[in-house]
Amino acid sequence: MLWATLRQLQSKDARTRRQAAEKLGDAKKRRASKALAAALKDPDSWVRQEAAEALGKIGDARAVEPLVEALTDADGGVRWAAIVALKELGDVRTVELVVKALTDSESRVRQEAAVALRELGDARAVAPLVEALTDSDGEVGRQAAEALESLGWHPRDDTQRVLRAIALESWEEAASLGAPAVAPLIEVLTDSSSTSWVRWWNAAEALGKIGDARAVAPLVEALTDSERSVGRKAVWALGKIGDARAVAPLIEVLTDPTSEMRQETAEALGKIGDARAVAPLVEALTGADGDVGRKAAEALESLGLLPVDNSLQRF
Repeated sequence: MLWATLRQLQSKDARTRRQAAEKLGDAKKRRASKALAAALKDPDSWVRQEAAEALGKIGDARAVEPLVEALTDADGGVRWAAIVALKELGDVRTVELVVKALTDSESRVRQEAAVALRELGDARAVAPLVEALTDSDGEVGRQAAEALESLGWHPRDDTQRVLRAIALESWEEAASLGAPAVAPLIEVLTDSSSTSWVRWWNAAEALGKIGDARAVAPLVEALTDSERSVGRKAVWALGKIGDARAVAPLIEVLTDPTSEMRQETAEALGKIGDARAVAPLVEALTGADGDVGRKAAEALESLGLLPVDNSLQRF
């Protein structure tokens, strides 16, 4: 019964209070709203989170004010639950407050804020959502892009088209836009706060396809990325760009412990075509790794040299 569950919400045991809040939310009784609003001040953060989620399920407009206050809770889970609840309540008066959550310190809160703004459907959210396209968390950017699409937003220039493409992980589209995509893609590649190495990999590939020399320095830095797939893609991109500034760093990578990395590097050096690569490639040619040796031979051939009986001759 409702009264018994409300009494449990006052229990000294936090687990009992959490379970009571969950039950009240599932029951969806408006009579529980006042008690749940009070539970948003509970000393236990899990109780506060359950209370916020419950208020969203009940859908009582009287919960808006206490839920807005919960947006400043010290616990990220509570802030997230408050956003979810306000989304369910659908009160457009909360738009500007939800917009502030787009800059929350926790990515899950920012993600849910973008989803909520899509559901609220208010044009005041457009400009902040455009800014959120560049969030270091790819999921936040994707949710922002989808919210903007729902709001009828269209990019006004190539820069915004690039930001939308990156947010939606349309890397081919981003690369096709050429020069305007270089700076945003470099930001993705060098964003150490990102938790997804796949984004770095895709950014490196797109930069290689564009072939702009501005990408050389950040791609060189990516050669030593702890995620070796990113390093290999950076090698490939530097080969595509063909800038001589990459030769010395690539020569160092030619001694990498992994065969795949050395193979990719030999191929990249062949594409760049700088004479400084000859001696290191000859050394790789005579090394124990046959796959690397074949790539080194192809690179030397592209440099105008042919291997003959472990020696070299020019065309």
